Amino acid sequence: MNKLCIAFIAVLSFSSCGIYRQNIVNVPMVQKKGQIQVGSHISFNGYDGQVSYTPSNKFTILANFSAFGANDEFFHTAKHTIEKHNFSEIGIGYYKNNKKGRTSDIFMLFGNGYTYKFFKGGDTVTGNVKPFEYTKTANYNRFLLQADFIKKSSRKSFAFSPRLFLVNYYNVKDNGTNIFEQNPRTYVYTEGVVTLGVKVFKDLRISSQVAFTIPIIGWSVAYYEFSPLNFSVGLTYNMNFRKNNVDK
Repeated sequence: MNKLCIAFIAVLSFSSCGIYRQNIVNVPMVQKKGQIQVGSHISFNGYDGQVSYTPSNKFTILANFSAFGANDEFFHTAKHTIEKHNFSEIGIGYYKNNKKGRTSDIFMLFGNGYTYKFFKGGDTVTGNVKPFEYTKTANYNRFLLQADFIKKSSRKSFAFSPRLFLVNYYNVKDNGTNIFEQNPRTYVYTEGVVTLGVKVFKDLRISSQVAFTIPIIGWSVAYYEFSPLNFSVGLTYNMNFRKNNVDK
């Protein structure tokens, strides 16, 4: 047990690298042509909106957007921080109904993000600590493969989503330590995601998600924006524009 705990702590430590900030995973709970799913969630990493549409009995398209912003505009003696992060993503996937209530799918996705952090610290009142400031910014592209294994009933839904993705950073600027300008620009991550849903009213569900991310390639000791664990809660709503459609 002790060895297991040590290994878990080590994974958390090494996972704190890069500039990647997790977004909430879009897991379409679709089972036939004509279905649309929309969702809105809040997590450790900000706010997310998702939408997916199933134009046929085989394919689904989806889009995501996430935003994180914490503005501390009140300047005081301790610090002044402004943080911004946004990310958008589109994808297409193939799905299959294995049997009643069970669906599996695979998606290819592409996304682009931007992160910004400004910090000014020091005691500007007493002068005991010399004030300092820095700005860190970066853009990044993400290329991702995602599989979903879904079990859905009239009241509950469950999905497990293993993911593998490459993140490439560019326009990296750091006028503080310059550490992030020297770090690797390309990372490969693996991620495991569990999504739970409970019916609230008709096609409206409360949705909750836990995700854990581990970097595989591009490890560094620097910490910036990246968090290995994410938790979210929100709502999803499913609409079916083809009520008389029968799965083929």
